[in-house]
Amino acid sequence: MKKIESYQQASGQKVNKHKSFFITHHDLDPRINRRIKKWTGYGQSNFPFTYLGCPIYTCRKKINLFTDLATKVVSKVGDWQSKMLTARGKALIIKHIL
Repeated sequence: MKKIESYQQASGQKVNKHKSFFITHHDLDPRINRRIKKWTGYGQSNFPFTYLGCPIYTCRKKINLFTDLATKVVSKVGDWQSKMLTARGKALIIKHIL
């Protein structure tokens, strides 16, 4: 926590405790997880989770990890039907999104 406080002072940025969390090995003693939560004020989470719209996972790729991302792409593509974009313009936007 001293390192995080040092970073906050040096950068002027604040760590949002409501959005931040920690991840530990699933076999770790629950008492240690409770101590970490008490000391940091952060919640505990597990894999998979989403960071900047992309799934972060440790297992093999599964379709359900990417459904939210695919839904966002499909909704963007659906919006194009109301707009007059050339095929080249649509391809450029698809590359940019992916």
